[in-house]
Amino acid sequence: MKICHREMIALQFDRIRLSKNINDFFLATTTSKSDDELVDCALNNEIKYFRGSEKSVISRLIEIGDITDSHSVIRILGDNCLTDPYLMDLVIESHIMQDADYSTMEFLPRGTTTQIIKLKALKKLYKNMDPNESQYLTLYINDPEMFNINY
Repeated sequence: MKICHREMIALQFDRIRLSKNINDFFLATTTSKSDDELVDCALNNEIKYFRGSEKSVISRLIEIGDITDSHSVIRILGDNCLTDPYLMDLVIESHIMQDADYSTMEFLPRGTTTQIIKLKALKKLYKNMDPNESQYLTLYINDPEMFNINY
Protein backbone atom coordinates (compact mmCIF):
# COMPACT_ATOMS: atom_id res chain seq x y z
CA MET A 1 0.00 0.00 0.00
CA LYS A 2 1.32 3.42 -0.93
CA ILE A 3 0.86 6.70 0.90
CA CYS A 4 2.11 9.85 -0.84
CA HIS A 5 3.85 7.69 -3.47
CA ARG A 6 5.82 5.68 -0.88
CA GLU A 7 5.24 2.20 0.44
CA MET A 8 3.59 2.25 3.87
CA ILE A 9 6.28 -0.09 5.24
CA ALA A 10 9.00 2.38 4.15
CA LEU A 11 7.20 5.18 5.97
CA GLN A 12 6.96 2.96 9.03
CA PHE A 13 10.72 2.40 8.96
CA ASP A 14 11.29 6.16 8.64
CA ARG A 15 9.38 6.53 11.91
CA ILE A 16 11.33 3.72 13.60
CA ARG A 17 14.62 5.38 12.60
CA LEU A 18 13.62 8.29 14.88
CA SER A 19 14.03 6.04 17.94
CA LYS A 20 17.06 6.80 20.08
CA ASN A 21 17.04 3.35 21.70
CA ILE A 22 17.12 1.03 18.70
CA ASN A 23 20.57 -0.04 17.55
CA ASP A 24 19.59 -2.01 14.48
CA PHE A 25 16.42 -3.14 12.77
CA PHE A 26 15.29 -5.57 10.12
CA LEU A 27 12.26 -6.27 8.05
CA ALA A 28 11.46 -9.84 9.07
CA THR A 29 9.59 -11.66 6.34
CA THR A 30 9.22 -15.11 4.86
CA THR A 31 11.00 -17.00 2.11
CA SER A 32 7.73 -17.11 0.19
CA LYS A 33 7.80 -15.65 -3.30
CA SER A 34 4.75 -13.59 -2.31
CA ASP A 35 7.03 -11.56 0.00
CA ASP A 36 9.51 -10.63 -2.75
CA GLU A 37 7.78 -7.26 -3.07
CA LEU A 38 8.51 -6.52 0.62
CA VAL A 39 12.17 -7.39 0.09
CA ASP A 40 12.33 -5.14 -2.97
CA CYS A 41 10.87 -2.32 -0.89
CA ALA A 42 13.47 -2.96 1.81
CA LEU A 43 16.31 -2.88 -0.72
CA ASN A 44 14.99 0.31 -2.33
CA ASN A 45 14.85 2.02 1.08
CA GLU A 46 18.15 0.74 2.53
CA ILE A 47 16.37 -1.42 5.08
CA LYS A 48 18.00 -4.64 6.24
CA TYR A 49 15.82 -7.67 5.86
CA PHE A 50 15.71 -11.25 7.04
CA ARG A 51 13.85 -14.06 5.34
CA GLY A 52 12.84 -17.09 7.34
CA SER A 53 10.11 -19.59 8.06
CA GLU A 54 6.72 -18.83 6.57
CA LYS A 55 4.87 -20.43 9.48
CA SER A 56 7.10 -19.70 12.47
CA VAL A 57 7.22 -16.01 13.39
CA ILE A 58 9.07 -16.85 16.60
CA SER A 59 11.84 -18.62 14.65
CA ARG A 60 12.43 -15.49 12.57
CA LEU A 61 12.60 -13.32 15.69
CA ILE A 62 15.02 -15.68 17.43
CA GLU A 63 17.24 -15.93 14.36
CA ILE A 64 17.44 -12.13 14.04
CA GLY A 65 18.17 -11.85 17.78
CA ASP A 66 20.96 -14.41 17.47
CA ILE A 67 22.45 -12.82 14.34
CA THR A 68 22.56 -9.39 16.00
CA ASP A 69 23.52 -10.72 19.45
CA SER A 70 20.56 -8.81 20.90
CA HIS A 71 19.33 -8.74 24.48
CA SER A 72 15.78 -8.12 23.29
CA VAL A 73 13.85 -8.06 20.05
CA ILE A 74 11.33 -5.38 19.18
CA ARG A 75 8.34 -6.63 17.23
CA ILE A 76 6.32 -4.10 15.27
CA LEU A 77 3.64 -5.61 13.08
CA GLY A 78 3.30 -4.40 9.51
CA ASP A 79 -0.19 -3.11 10.18
CA ASN A 80 1.03 -0.98 13.11
CA CYS A 81 1.95 1.86 10.78
CA LEU A 82 1.44 4.58 13.38
CA THR A 83 3.95 3.34 15.95
CA ASP A 84 5.30 6.36 17.79
CA PRO A 85 9.10 6.20 18.13
CA TYR A 86 9.15 8.46 21.18
CA LEU A 87 6.64 6.37 23.11
CA MET A 88 8.47 3.26 21.93
CA ASP A 89 11.67 4.67 23.45
CA LEU A 90 9.88 5.08 26.79
CA VAL A 91 8.71 1.46 26.67
CA ILE A 92 12.23 0.27 25.78
CA GLU A 93 13.64 2.17 28.75
CA SER A 94 10.96 0.72 31.04
CA HIS A 95 11.62 -2.78 29.64
CA ILE A 96 15.28 -2.48 30.57
CA MET A 97 14.64 -0.90 34.00
CA GLN A 98 12.06 -3.56 34.92
CA ASP A 99 14.25 -6.36 33.51
CA ALA A 100 11.06 -7.48 31.77
CA ASP A 101 10.71 -10.53 29.58
CA TYR A 102 7.91 -8.88 27.62
CA SER A 103 6.85 -5.25 27.35
CA THR A 104 4.07 -3.72 25.32
CA MET A 105 2.15 -0.48 24.88
CA GLU A 106 -1.26 -1.61 26.11
CA PHE A 107 -2.44 1.94 26.73
CA LEU A 108 -2.42 2.96 23.04
CA PRO A 109 -4.88 2.37 20.20
CA ARG A 110 -4.41 -0.53 17.79
CA GLY A 111 -2.02 0.24 14.97
CA THR A 112 0.33 2.23 17.20
CA THR A 113 1.82 -0.39 19.49
CA THR A 114 5.02 -2.35 19.67
CA GLN A 115 6.23 -5.38 21.62
CA ILE A 116 9.65 -5.82 23.21
CA ILE A 117 10.65 -9.38 24.04
CA LYS A 118 13.80 -10.55 25.76
CA LEU A 119 15.61 -13.05 23.54
CA LYS A 120 15.89 -15.54 26.42
CA ALA A 121 12.11 -15.34 26.88
CA LEU A 122 11.55 -16.00 23.17
CA LYS A 123 13.72 -19.09 23.37
CA LYS A 124 11.88 -20.30 26.48
CA LEU A 125 8.55 -19.65 24.77
CA TYR A 126 9.70 -21.53 21.65
CA LYS A 127 10.19 -24.67 23.76
CA ASN A 128 6.71 -24.35 25.29
CA MET A 129 4.55 -23.73 22.23
CA ASP A 130 3.92 -24.84 18.69
CA PRO A 131 6.26 -22.53 16.71
CA ASN A 132 3.91 -22.72 13.74
CA GLU A 133 1.25 -20.95 15.82
CA SER A 134 3.58 -18.11 16.81
CA GLN A 135 1.78 -15.45 14.78
CA TYR A 136 -0.32 -15.37 17.96
CA LEU A 137 2.76 -14.84 20.10
CA THR A 138 1.11 -12.50 22.59
CA LEU A 139 -1.43 -15.15 23.56
CA TYR A 140 1.41 -17.35 24.77
CA ILE A 141 3.75 -14.80 26.34
CA ASN A 142 1.06 -13.05 28.40
CA ASP A 143 1.61 -15.51 31.24
CA PRO A 144 2.79 -13.72 34.41
CA GLU A 145 3.56 -17.06 36.07
CA MET A 146 6.10 -17.83 33.35
CA PHE A 147 7.29 -14.36 32.29
CA ASN A 148 7.98 -10.95 33.80
CA ILE A 149 5.37 -8.83 31.97
CA ASN A 150 5.62 -5.03 31.71
CA TYR A 151 2.55 -3.12 30.47
